Amino acid sequence: GPYKAFQVRAEPDIDHAASYMRKLVNDTPYRNAIAQRGQHTIRNGYSPEVIGKMIKKRLKEIGIQV
Repeated sequence: GPYKAFQVRAEPDIDHAASYMRKLVNDTPYRNAIAQRGQHTIRNGYSPEVIGKMIKKRLKEIGIQV
């Protein structure tokens, strides 16, 4: 695999994950803040325009004229 013999995996903390899931369900401002940040990330980092520019730049880098 991709891991070295001395590396170890972190074990998930189920109780910690469950506490965040409960917070998402019960804390509307917290949930809305996360949703707004996610929407901002998608709109500004993954819009068709942004992805198109990234593809065009990469094509130029590898020598394909667009």
